[in-house]
Amino acid sequence: MVDQAAFNQLLADLREVLGKVARFKPGQKEYDERVADRDRVIARYQPIFSVEHIPNLSKEEFTSFLYPNNNCHWSGLYRKGLQAAEDMNQLKEALSILLDENQPIRIRFKEALATVLGLGKGIATGILTVAYPDKYGVWNSTSEAALRHYGLWPGSEHGEGLGGRYENINALFTRLRLDLGVDFWTLDTMWWSLPGPEHSESFGPNTDEATAAIKNGTSWEETPLTFFAYSRQDSPFVLRLAKDLKSSGVLVWLDQLDIKPGQRWDKVVADALTACSRVLVVLSASSIASDHVTELPTSSVSLWTKTKL
Repeated sequence: MVDQAAFNQLLADLREVLGKVARFKPGQKEYDERVADRDRVIARYQPIFSVEHIPNLSKEEFTSFLYPNNNCHWSGLYRKGLQAAEDMNQLKEALSILLDENQPIRIRFKEALATVLGLGKGIATGILTVAYPDKYGVWNSTSEAALRHYGLWPGSEHGEGLGGRYENINALFTRLRLDLGVDFWTLDTMWWSLPGPEHSESFGPNTDEATAAIKNGTSWEETPLTFFAYSRQDSPFVLRLAKDLKSSGVLVWLDQLDIKPGQRWDKVVADALTACSRVLVVLSASSIASDHVTELPTSSVSLWTKTKL
């Protein structure tokens, strides 16, 4: 169930952002950079990412989309996407699955991402947004951080998997889009303008690239999340380490920083283990003696496997 109060707060903040954007006019720099490029990008890439064209998709067409000077929206797609383009046959198969509207998104999303390495959720949902501008929103580090910041990140249901998670996220994006009267492209430009995200640790690393991405309305690279496993006796050291890593551009998850008052510790930790692709175990005499710490890496592998398969 969605926390209605949290949803209403996010909606109110987005409406405030939209009110500022609505005062811009074509020809003004802010308007052109955030909104006007939409039609040009969709006109160029919607035919390329159509089901009919995918069998003839060239490497050059796909890789051109990965660069911000062409997609005018996302800054870090090329870092992982170039790997996907190394096997064009597998990539075309994955995109054929992803874009096939005859299958539910929860099924084809998971299957497509498992078909080829390098087709992450940010690239896949960016392509979906360009191919179907009124049906699918973008799930990347920026939008995920916003939902987490407002306490709207959907919990992980048993057997849900990556596709089910995106289906739930997209349902939330759809509610916001309809209430705001905008398309998904415009919604995605609004996340970075929300009050306070630049100053919230939950919004990711404080690096030059991330700061520039926030200011320019683009998304920083989808850096894998790192989960901290440690003993409470080591808390002062762990907090310093986590903050140092964040300042160096590493996205980390730490219970002391990321669990909000009133949330169930065990459920939030399980969700975090599912979302994080790395586990950093802080070894010390106290952590080695802790069954809780030593069992976490094994638990994380089990949870990650259940989510990906």
